[in-house]
Amino acid sequence: MRIVVHEDPVGRAEVDHLARAGLAPFGLPGQVEQLRLRALNDGTHAVACTPFRTYGIDLGDIVLLGEDDCVSEVVRSPWHRTLRLAFVADLPAGVLRRAADGTRAEVRPRGWRVSGTASASWPSTSRPMSNPPDCSR
Repeated sequence: MRIVVHEDPVGRAEVDHLARAGLAPFGLPGQVEQLRLRALNDGTHAVACTPFRTYGIDLGDIVLLGEDDCVSEVVRSPWHRTLRLAFVADLPAGVLRRAADGTRAEVRPRGWRVSGTASASWPSTSRPMSNPPDCSR
C-alpha cells in the first residue's frame, strides 16, 4: 500500500491525530492519503489540512474514524470546495516555472503552499460526500 503524505502541511500546528482515506475510487488503487486531524471531545475529529487527493473530504469537516484509523463518515461539513493543482513534470521548464509562479502569487496571500501539488479550500454551497471511500481497497 502506498501512502500519500503532506510534506509541509499548512495546518500542522492544529494536528494531534493522523488518519487515512482510501484513494481507489479516484483511480489510485492500493493508495491511501494520510489526513491530519484534530480530535474533538465527542469522539469525532476535525480535518485540519486540506486533502490533496481525497475527494469529498475537506478542511474543517468533522469525521468519524473506523478500523485502522480510516475515515468512515463525514458527520458535519462547512461545505468547503477544494481546488487541486498538479504540475506535470515533463513540461518545458519555462512553462512549468510560469505556471508555478502564477499559482504561488495567487495562493500565498491566503496562506496556501504550492510545490508539485497544491490544494486550497473555500466555502461552498455544494453538499459534501456522506460516505468516504474504504481504506482497504
